[in-house]
Amino acid sequence: MDLDDSIQRFEQEVMEKPNQPLPHYNLGYCYKAENRSDDAIRMYERAIQLDPDNNISFLSHYGLAQIYCLQHEFDEALQQFEKAAEDLPSLKVRGVEERRRHESILYQSWGMTLYSKVWNAKFYGSERKDLVSAQQYLERALRLDPQDDESRSLLKIIKKGLETGIVIFDKEDSIVKDIPGTDE
Repeated sequence: MDLDDSIQRFEQEVMEKPNQPLPHYNLGYCYKAENRSDDAIRMYERAIQLDPDNNISFLSHYGLAQIYCLQHEFDEALQQFEKAAEDLPSLKVRGVEERRRHESILYQSWGMTLYSKVWNAKFYGSERKDLVSAQQYLERALRLDPQDDESRSLLKIIKKGLETGIVIFDKEDSIVKDIPGTDE
């Protein structure tokens, strides 16, 4: 089944089951995959509204966070990660390993978003604090999944940057940010 078929199927399910959160979540996921961000946001938000027991709200908040991160709306993305973390205990999963995987991916993405915020947002004054938080989330992701090479690599970069400092330049080679390290 391709993406267009999936979208048609879930659009039909949403019409047939307008008060069920899962079809809305599934359609939001497909819309996100098709880069239809506004439609995906609408479906994820509806899935959250329809999910008072938070059985799948974790997944919807996580999907929203991904969209907002791609749109460089970092503060909104971080709020959605926080809500996803709150809903994690209610997520219906098939065992401890699946829960650990979801939790690890959440903390990895949260840390990466903080790192992206530092690099992509204009100077906002809390860059160092956000790098420390990113480090903590990535360390947590690694405790949950010691094989997570992506988190391990970014963690090394962040630790080195916190130690030696980070200078970020714009396209014209002008300094945009100069974040001091502990060595300075």
